[in-house]
Amino acid sequence: MDAFFGLAINQIVQFGLSSLQVIYYLEQLFREFYNELIFN
Repeated sequence: MDAFFGLAINQIVQFGLSSLQVIYYLEQLFREFYNELIFN
């Protein structure tokens, strides 16, 4: 049971980290887009 539990936590952590990377990437894109709108 412990091995399964550890695996589940590992999966959740991996998923969380990849989600953070996607959110960060989208935020960067949005910021560039926003700057283009304001300064042009």
